[in-house]
Amino acid sequence: MRNFLKTNALLLTGCLLSVSAVSSVFAQTQALNMTAEQQQIMGLKTVALQQVNAYPSANYTAKAMTPLNRAHQVSATVSGKVVALHHTHGDIQKGQLIAEIESPEFMQMQQQLIAAVADLEVAKQNLKRAESLSKSGASSVKNLNSIRAEVTKLEAQKLQARSQLKMAGLPDSSLTALIKSQRIQSDLLQVFSQVDGQLYDLEVMLNQVVDKGQTLVMIGETNPMVFAAYVSQGFSTQLREGQIVNFPALNKQGEIGHVHSDVDEMTQTVDVHIKVDNADGKIFKGQLSQVQFLFNATTDSPVYEVPASALSQIGVDKVVFAETQNGIEVVPIEVLSILDGQLFFSLKMPASSNLKNIYSQGSTAIKSAFAATEEE
Repeated sequence: MRNFLKTNALLLTGCLLSVSAVSSVFAQTQALNMTAEQQQIMGLKTVALQQVNAYPSANYTAKAMTPLNRAHQVSATVSGKVVALHHTHGDIQKGQLIAEIESPEFMQMQQQLIAAVADLEVAKQNLKRAESLSKSGASSVKNLNSIRAEVTKLEAQKLQARSQLKMAGLPDSSLTALIKSQRIQSDLLQVFSQVDGQLYDLEVMLNQVVDKGQTLVMIGETNPMVFAAYVSQGFSTQLREGQIVNFPALNKQGEIGHVHSDVDEMTQTVDVHIKVDNADGKIFKGQLSQVQFLFNATTDSPVYEVPASALSQIGVDKVVFAETQNGIEVVPIEVLSILDGQLFFSLKMPASSNLKNIYSQGSTAIKSAFAATEEE
């Protein structure tokens, strides 16, 4: 009882031992015995020690961007005047109409295909007649071969004209109708989205005259989305492609797609790209989010989680106090992470007892009690 009163006296006066004295206590690692009543008076509380499969890094801010290999430039495939803009920003689905361009060039391309089809039909009729005459000896082989060559040339011209119109953006249904009817379909080229994504960086206005190849707008595919995070060069060496990354606010997990090798000379940070699923479309270009890189525990070095209030220090050593069958024991630890009020750690050395409960409140009181015992 005298020891207990002495311990509480130390607590009330707030006296602490010097670092050398506390280190001596830690070196001896003797268990401290206290009754349940003593622990209650000192405000000690325990929590169950939780072993976890992985631990998180600190929070890093990351910015959403469209994947660099999924950015699409929508350009004018013919020269002309922009007469309609149906979508200028935001989400867009594959097949939706973006813009319409009034173009004499587009009409000329259709006329070239019509002419190629007509000339080919005439050439095929000439070939059929020449083959018939050749069989009867009324036409030379040289003339027959010349007509065959003309048919081959015109077939190539038809194919080229058809391909150019298809590349320009004329739908297959319109191509079929044009060839069948031998009539120009429209002087308006309709520009459709070829992918699902988000429109950004509109570069034209209504009634603007554009050249062939001029950029109209950009489309970024948004599933998956990429987040760019900047971490210190030293921390980047711990990261690897495929490593799981947690997005707490989004309730999602992603994975590292790439860790850049270049270091920013001003900030000495490294760019890390994180891929995350965005099938629900809730992540937008430029959006900021906190991310945590997850590190897996190993069988050789288990990882534990307790409230951060359990952390204490004796000398230069980080420790927690454990409730064991021998009493209260000092357990030296390696701090891996402290995040959102939780401490993640591994043991520096095998525990002398089976660890089940850790003191989450009263670590200062326990430390003082150990000091009082050492003084005796």
